[in-house]
Amino acid sequence: MADEVVVAKTNKVTKSQLHNALSEIADGMRQVVNSTIKVARTIAKYQNTAIWSDVEDYLINEGQWFDPTVLSMYKRIGNHPAIQNKANIDKLPPSYNTLYHLSFADPERLEKAIAKGAINVKTTLTEAKEFSEKDKKTSSKKTGEAKTELFSVTVKIRFSDGKGKKGITKEALNALKIKLARYEATVTWIEF
Repeated sequence: MADEVVVAKTNKVTKSQLHNALSEIADGMRQVVNSTIKVARTIAKYQNTAIWSDVEDYLINEGQWFDPTVLSMYKRIGNHPAIQNKANIDKLPPSYNTLYHLSFADPERLEKAIAKGAINVKTTLTEAKEFSEKDKKTSSKKTGEAKTELFSVTVKIRFSDGKGKKGITKEALNALKIKLARYEATVTWIEF
């Protein structure tokens, strides 16, 4: 039989002790939000560069820092103006999953909700989903598409000189890939 430890609450906690403990925890939560938003902002920054495919490959495959789904969530958080607004950071919930669901909200509507305190550090995942659901439905109705708007693109590359030399640079191809990736397109590259 394992030893049992019984802890009796015999000391009264002062308001000062409680305040200090809660302040320390709140500070840690703010650091979580700051870190999440910083990572998301950095991912969004590099997502729009020619080196993104190499960075993404490392993050998912070589370094195994992110699952592709989680990386996609960080991209979305990093591209949402209201979440990236530095004035809002201390008012946002400390969960990347909750921030991800808030990233579906219309930026102006989210800004207003943050300003009114309707979205705050205590906002739960369920509340974030409910808040953003209206904007997801509105977006789907406007486009006439399902909530997830995926499409496929086939790119044919022709050689301009007929000798097999590419008439397009790797940088130009990467720029095109980056543009298509913003729309989460599935891209098939065909060379002939």
